[in-house]
Amino acid sequence: MRRLLLAVTGLAIVAAACGGSSGPALSDSEQAVADAAADLLMADPDPDNPFADRASALCFTEQVIGELGVARLAEIGITATDIDGGDFGLLEPGEMESIADFALDCVDISVIFTAAFEEVGVGGDSIDCLVEEMEQTGLLRAAFVAGMAGDDSLDPDNNPETMEQMLTIILDCFTAEDLLRIGGG
Repeated sequence: MRRLLLAVTGLAIVAAACGGSSGPALSDSEQAVADAAADLLMADPDPDNPFADRASALCFTEQVIGELGVARLAEIGITATDIDGGDFGLLEPGEMESIADFALDCVDISVIFTAAFEEVGVGGDSIDCLVEEMEQTGLLRAAFVAGMAGDDSLDPDNNPETMEQMLTIILDCFTAEDLLRIGGG
């Protein structure tokens, strides 16, 4: 069960949720930065890259640039040619929350969770329920923000409240068969 809790929390920190709104109107120079940053996001070879498709990557980069601006991103080390060198710890809490919201708006996390649990035979309604409850409780957003800040306080090993929240969600969403598959039984 501990392994399951860590996997779910880890996925929440790395991933984002469903949506797909169009970004704000950007100037030509801002759009060029958004396009270049989207290309860099899509180039990430990680098979679990939530921004592997152009629509998700552009949705995210356009919203981030529209909200924070190119100058603010440069202050924290993110440029059109280097999105990995940024120090998200330099962002204000509200800025991190905005970035989390944009990611949660642009990416379908159920696809990521399904891929992660598919190898043990869990999917469908159980994953949909898991994502929905993590969104409703705010745990998904909080884990995303904590991950950006390098804060491990939501790790179930460090936080009994998170452990209880995750157990409740898992027991609400997963069938006995799902739990047996995850546990290797």
